[in-house]
Amino acid sequence: MKVILTGRGGTIGKVLVDFLLNNKIEVIYWDRNRVSISNFSQMEEFIISHHPDALIHLAAITSFDTISRQNSWQVNYEWTSELAWICNICHIRFVFTSTSMVFTGNLQLPLSIDSIPDAEEGYGYEKRMAEKRIIYQNPDSIILRLGWQIDPKGLNTINHYCDTKMNQDGIIHANKNWYPSCSFLEDTVDVIYQSLAFDPGIYMINANKKWSFFEIVTELNKYYDNQWIIEPSYDIYLDNRMMDEKIKINDLRFRLTGLT
Repeated sequence: MKVILTGRGGTIGKVLVDFLLNNKIEVIYWDRNRVSISNFSQMEEFIISHHPDALIHLAAITSFDTISRQNSWQVNYEWTSELAWICNICHIRFVFTSTSMVFTGNLQLPLSIDSIPDAEEGYGYEKRMAEKRIIYQNPDSIILRLGWQIDPKGLNTINHYCDTKMNQDGIIHANKNWYPSCSFLEDTVDVIYQSLAFDPGIYMINANKKWSFFEIVTELNKYYDNQWIIEPSYDIYLDNRMMDEKIKINDLRFRLTGLT
């Protein structure tokens, strides 16, 4: 099997590459310095020339600062739209990684596959609009909504967030009333690999069945033998957990055995 992969240098891409190669999948990397994401003909030529079985689109601009987001619409929406269409006309499986951030607001209950995305700005909005465009451009696509990743090396992970808070504040204030969607990166990567055989549709990847952010961070501190100082907070109640019975993934207690 041959796969074209975007975003190989990101937190997920770095791990996914090794996983795919270990499973005997040939991986073709998308280099934006060689293949422009604003030139449809060039993109189409690149994809057709490699005759892939699938294209996994990880690449995204996730940063929240204004400077980094200057071309985020092009990367997160326009490029995605074109890839979905090319894969459609070329009969190539298209796998797109989205985010739990397509949902916003004061969420009081876990999210289901029937929950309606409502993000109106920033990264979540761009991903929400990309999802809608993909469904229009290529109904046979696979859309994977991901939660917050757990990994000691990657950026945009729970680990990185906690390390940053410790460096900045000397303490981590962890909300006992927040239930985030999250999963260990290696488990997420396994599901992305499995998705190459999924039926078309939207899937939600989350390993947090019932634990608060405070409980998760406390157990991660032990699991990685960190020196985090964690203090519970009791901010607004928020439940971001995405529940999808179609997805089989190790829940957090598989590694964090102290969770009850």
